[in-house]
Amino acid sequence: MEWSEYLRFVFALAFVLALMGLLALLARRTGLGRMALGSGRRLALIELRSIDTRHKLALVKCDDREHLIVLGPQGQTVIDTNVTPVTTPVKAPE
Repeated sequence: MEWSEYLRFVFALAFVLALMGLLALLARRTGLGRMALGSGRRLALIELRSIDTRHKLALVKCDDREHLIVLGPQGQTVIDTNVTPVTTPVKAPE
């Protein structure tokens, strides 16, 4: 193979990658990349705290309910599913 064939291959590859990027950008701007689940999202991560180096405590909100979950290397454990949101800020102990 001559260098001109290699150069033609590189330009064709760059052209195809540029087209893929352009189509992805166009799809993202028009909303084709999102699933049609409605206007709002149902799931939100409210807070995430580290318990130790291997375990984390997550407060997750789904619809109007909050769930307290412990995440670790062995899996996840639901601690409480009826967590009520605090309306007043909690002060840290001094």
